[in-house]
Amino acid sequence: MDRADTAQVMFAAASPPRKSNLLAGVAACLGVVGLLALCLPGLMWVSGLALLLGLIAMFRSPRAFAILAILLAFLGLGLGAAHLVVRGAVDVSKRVVGDVAAMTQNSLEATQIATAIETYRAANKGALPATLRDLQLPLATTLDAWGEAYVYQPSADGSVYTLRTCGPDRTLGTADDLDLTNVASIEPYVRDAVPFPSLPPVPPVPPMPPSVSPQTPGTPQQPQPAAPPAQAPPVRTPTPGPA
Repeated sequence: MDRADTAQVMFAAASPPRKSNLLAGVAACLGVVGLLALCLPGLMWVSGLALLLGLIAMFRSPRAFAILAILLAFLGLGLGAAHLVVRGAVDVSKRVVGDVAAMTQNSLEATQIATAIETYRAANKGALPATLRDLQLPLATTLDAWGEAYVYQPSADGSVYTLRTCGPDRTLGTADDLDLTNVASIEPYVRDAVPFPSLPPVPPVPPMPPSVSPQTPGTPQQPQPAAPPAQAPPVRTPTPGPA
């Protein structure tokens, strides 16, 4: 063995073996997959698993991939949580807008039904219709915002009625049922008009003296010129007559 081979063998024996952290590499790969799967909320557990493996790999060397995995995991979890919050806010806003639109539609249709009922009552000597079919309304008017028919129930004596809707669950008798009787009790004509209260009469303004000129608020009052003193009439001296 020559001198070069001996030196190479000695260098190889003196140099420490290179260590590898396979767990850190797996955690880094999972962190990248977690970032790519942000649009799928069901895969957020990938970023959580990458964070767990990255923390375990920190106890081994080298730690470069472990640190990278932890950073990618935190980034994936943060973006995933923000995505869920935004998506939840959008869903809630859509639900609120849908509920407002449904209530508006139900109120308008209930008003139309109430008008038709009053017209029917006026044409039939105060009798209520037995069903909404007697009103001959369009089919869309007799259906609520969820596609179910309005529940119309006249009283036994035929004097009053109730108008309800089953609500979003489309089941009568549950907590989300809506009673539209008060909303629908809008008669097309004003029968008992309340007179507008009359205001008390305004007293007439007294005329101002001609010598006093009106003053504008906020302007100083100008002094009036003094009148000249009155002169006494001349005294006549009697002239003596002839002696």
